[in-house]
Amino acid sequence: MYRLGRDEAEQQHGIRFSDVQWEKLEGIVDRLEMMAGEEGEEGEENEGDEQTAALDQAVFEFWVAILKQQVTFKVYVNPLLHFTAVLSINDETGGWAQAKYFTASLAGLVWCGRVLMLEHIFEGQPEDPEKVTIDMVERFKEEYRQWMADGTHTPFSTMIRWMSYGKGFRNKESGLPTVMWEESGEAVRYLGQQIKIREFRDAVKAGVDEAEAVLNELMFRQWEEVERSIDMGRIVDSLMYEGPDRSFVTNEKNTWLQPGHRFLAQKYQGTLWKGGHGWQMKKVAAYLRRLKVFKLLQFANTHIWGGQPGRGPEMATMRHCDTQQLMRNMFVFDG
Repeated sequence: MYRLGRDEAEQQHGIRFSDVQWEKLEGIVDRLEMMAGEEGEEGEENEGDEQTAALDQAVFEFWVAILKQQVTFKVYVNPLLHFTAVLSINDETGGWAQAKYFTASLAGLVWCGRVLMLEHIFEGQPEDPEKVTIDMVERFKEEYRQWMADGTHTPFSTMIRWMSYGKGFRNKESGLPTVMWEESGEAVRYLGQQIKIREFRDAVKAGVDEAEAVLNELMFRQWEEVERSIDMGRIVDSLMYEGPDRSFVTNEKNTWLQPGHRFLAQKYQGTLWKGGHGWQMKKVAAYLRRLKVFKLLQFANTHIWGGQPGRGPEMATMRHCDTQQLMRNMFVFDG
């Protein structure tokens, strides 16, 4: 832009610079030319660091001049807002970029702009928080209300308005994904939090083991024997809703399965029932409490999957969960 000149830059690219912005841009070019002229000369290392620091300061002042500009209806006179308008164009289609991508870019620009403004407002002030004075805080509040808040007719307020507008479209498009795989394939990120697959499998195993221990108590320490009598491959089930009180347990093809209440009554009736005395109420109450604990554990386990079917340990975990779910359904008493 500087090589083209201020007027030619506006004519060819539509970018306009205010007097202050163009002056700061000239300062950047002067620093670059000075550093280029000293490149071939042998100088002290400290001088090079000073030149770099001076260039950084020139760039910093240029961006502050861009951020501290008020705009009204013709917002694209501001170089930064002109740049954001270019970002809204999809290079591949020539149309508009999707809101979920454009608003993310805007959010990044707003964040960086806030950092620059904080540096500008507190420039030359001590970094120790305990040395912050009331005057410094009041100056920050004044600068914030003038340049950074919504409704101030500045690059900040304009980008905030665009982000709010794009948020409506993002809600319709469901926005950016909240769950993403890491490139290694060993972990996923949910809302930025890393969840390693190994740890997830450990959690699944711990949940199933805990439920199985309770189930073993419900089966009067005979779960291993009962488990061997259940052939998962023979069970016929349907993914369709077949009406109330209908499940794989009531399917005629699964008659070899014994209903839960009959199964328990035949095998372990002496534990909870005593001839001539009826139900042992304390034991029955304790049993039902353990049954409730088991159901609560299963509410979590039945929503956890160890992975895709057919993949080694994951498949074994899934079959294990299914077995536990089978027994949970068999424990549903009539009425």
